[in-house]
Amino acid sequence: MVGLESVAITEIRPNPENARHHARRSIEAIRRSLKRFGQQRPIVIDRQGMILAGHGTHEAAKLLRWKSIAVIRSRLIGRQAIAYLISDNRIGDLSEWDARELRAQIDLLRAADQEIADDMGFAVHELAALLYDPATMQPDPITLPSTILALLRYRMPVDQYDSIMRWLGDTPPANYADTIIQAIRRP
Repeated sequence: MVGLESVAITEIRPNPENARHHARRSIEAIRRSLKRFGQQRPIVIDRQGMILAGHGTHEAAKLLRWKSIAVIRSRLIGRQAIAYLISDNRIGDLSEWDARELRAQIDLLRAADQEIADDMGFAVHELAALLYDPATMQPDPITLPSTILALLRYRMPVDQYDSIMRWLGDTPPANYADTIIQAIRRP
């Protein structure tokens, strides 16, 4: 590996052998993260400027109209470079979230900045499902429902939120979490 450098964004190019593709939602999450936090991790490229890791970051940076981007040039070539590209894309999929710790961190972040949830890449239903796992957590009849409802209220248009509240109807607040999670997990 060679040191960190800044290169013109036009000098690097996506790898046509990249088997992982970013959905529009993924690129948008990366774009918001780059806008809020800046580039915290360099893109990895080969000696010819072909991306080995960081395709999504490259695409999001172009949307932000960045002129240059931080890269590290790898010495990997051929099949080793492709194997690295695949492993870089796969390794993150193998980890799991600690729901209690995630909930604690999100609660702290949201207390300081309501908009921070937008820049973490989670959809409301994903966050709700992560924050509530009946196998490991007992639903908190006060905190969890209010967290879910606050996320819903913050992330959706008023009319959608109002219709969810009408749908909940006479559901006791202690059962909000179960009711909402069941609705979210329905196929």
